[in-house]
Amino acid sequence: MTENKNTILGNLRDKRAFPLFADCPYENSANTRYFASNRTGSISPKRHWCFLGEIVDFVVFGRLTIDARDASGRVVRVSFYDNDRGLNFVRGDKVKKGCTVAVLYPEQHFFLDMSQGFRVEDASKVTILPCSLKRLISANDKQQDTRFDDACWAPGCQKMDSLSRCSGCRKAMYCGPEHQSGTWKDHKSECKALQASEWFVQKDWTTYHTSYSF
Repeated sequence: MTENKNTILGNLRDKRAFPLFADCPYENSANTRYFASNRTGSISPKRHWCFLGEIVDFVVFGRLTIDARDASGRVVRVSFYDNDRGLNFVRGDKVKKGCTVAVLYPEQHFFLDMSQGFRVEDASKVTILPCSLKRLISANDKQQDTRFDDACWAPGCQKMDSLSRCSGCRKAMYCGPEHQSGTWKDHKSECKALQASEWFVQKDWTTYHTSYSF
């Protein structure tokens, strides 16, 4: 059997590491869940956190603005105020309804029209994942469950010998090329989600030393 040497450190179901919008800190607040003060009184992050939301709509009017729905069903705005105004995501054709937007270190912001969301000033803290939020969470669950490393993923097959990994996600296991090709239609979208989730589950979200970027 091919060994999976990737270490699972993060879990997308960890509500402190991956909070709903309502649980994200407010701008300029001393939220003790995510920040700590040192002896001089300055405040800095003490752990990592990331918002995940499924894109339900977006507009480009001078800058990219995304409407994203979190796991609670709440829709919030993600608006780009970086030097490129988020247009790099538009040029790369990455912004699509049904995909998932991830925002590192987000803080709740009130816009002039009193809508709430995130004001993004550093685009390296944002990425767009080519799968729905539901599919991403499902992939996370499979990343956490080591039972999926022990047997062929083809429905009804329980073979545990001479397994090889999918070259894309490096998670799915197959006993032979026939089972791999036979399940590819169903695995294709799952494969993208498993690849997308890998960055998150391989990070330690509990202790902050330096900031993460995409």
